[in-house]
Amino acid sequence: MNTHVEETHIHGPGIPTFVRVWAALLAMTAIEVFLAYMQTPMLIFCIVLMLIFLGDAYRIPAMRPPV
Repeated sequence: MNTHVEETHIHGPGIPTFVRVWAALLAMTAIEVFLAYMQTPMLIFCIVLMLIFLGDAYRIPAMRPPV
């Protein structure tokens, strides 16, 4: 008997993707620490962050599977 087995390879994100994510998180952490030591008005920073993540707030409910 001849058994044919198909192997499927699922390729996920590679090392360059993880390095870019790590660098972005490191940069955001550095900016946050810098702003905390500068004693700048954090209201402006909070408003900017809210505007950045506003798109995600509208997209997340559409990503949930139907019940």
